Amino acid sequence: MYTSQFQTLVDVIRERSNISDRGIRFIESDKNETVVSYRQLFEEAQGYLGYLQHIGIQPKQEIVFQIQENKSFVVAFWACILGGMIPVPVSIGEDDDHKLKVWRIWNILNHPFLIASEKVLDKIKKYAAEHDLQDFHHQLNEKSDIIQDQTYDYPASFYEPGANELAFIQFSSGSTGDPKGVMLTHHNLIHNTCAIGNALAVHSRDSFLSWMPLTHDMGLIACHLVPFITGINQNLMPTELFIRRPILWMKKAHEHKASILSSPNFGYNYFLKFLKNEPDWDLSHIKVIANGAEPILPELCDEFLKRCAAFNLKRSAILNVYGLAEASVGAAFSKLGKEFVPVYLHRDHLNLGERAVNVSKEDQNCASFVEVGRPIDYCQLRI
Repeated sequence: MYTSQFQTLVDVIRERSNISDRGIRFIESDKNETVVSYRQLFEEAQGYLGYLQHIGIQPKQEIVFQIQENKSFVVAFWACILGGMIPVPVSIGEDDDHKLKVWRIWNILNHPFLIASEKVLDKIKKYAAEHDLQDFHHQLNEKSDIIQDQTYDYPASFYEPGANELAFIQFSSGSTGDPKGVMLTHHNLIHNTCAIGNALAVHSRDSFLSWMPLTHDMGLIACHLVPFITGINQNLMPTELFIRRPILWMKKAHEHKASILSSPNFGYNYFLKFLKNEPDWDLSHIKVIANGAEPILPELCDEFLKRCAAFNLKRSAILNVYGLAEASVGAAFSKLGKEFVPVYLHRDHLNLGERAVNVSKEDQNCASFVEVGRPIDYCQLRI
């Protein structure tokens, strides 16, 4: 059982810096992959922290992330953690709504600074100039920096946070108004990631594979911090690559023998649309595909499992879960190693205070749900 052996994320990366035979595989395409050990990651994060300190970034300053490349994102994230700076991951998109969200978040923060990929920063500045956000445009010129695909080598000094100090801020979608930031402390994150490790029965032989964006709590906390804290291998695949070539999700799981995967409901449906005559994959090593972050359709779970049975994927692989940013990420998990349990209820008896009515799945008034299990460690549920 994983317990809170660490007090802060700084403790975690320092301890993991001793590991040179495990780490992160960054999958950029079918043929292009880069493996970075946890020791290498610590060294690169330390160098980039030195650079941030060199350009004047201070502890407890909020750092807005608009970083497209997974490796650069991870290095910058851990550099900020080591320096006591506050990462603020924000989703990247081509439409104006995403750029408006960056502006809204910028106005909420106290002393923001933006780190971005070059093309992304250019587009945000262009948006600000075209939408009469002159003050924002001026601030971006003074309080932003482009992260380069290079190794930074600057001397750094580490910050020693307390367990209850802020580690980073996770923002909601903010699609209908001002986005809301969830303040996550080191204490929050250490305990929730350990609880997820317990719920998944993570073993030293396990490895994670994720295409979820690192700006999302499921992508960053569940699929990056959990394997980091438990000290096992992880494989990170850009979301854009999954969108272009969804078949690579299971192809890479087969190649690298990944045992713990995750996806929202959308991902299963999208993958199946492209699943044709595939090579002779063996997915028998997959013990968990965590299914959460969106409403879950039991019919889709069943279809996915049936079609992947040809690749020896176990019926018990899909693990339906529930989470929310306010709980860091994980709140309730189904039982490991058991087949998912569908729930069919009468759609006209789902109002607050009403008693739910079970129906058959053939009933014309049937609304389909799934069981999402029990609260995980350090999490209580009140109904």
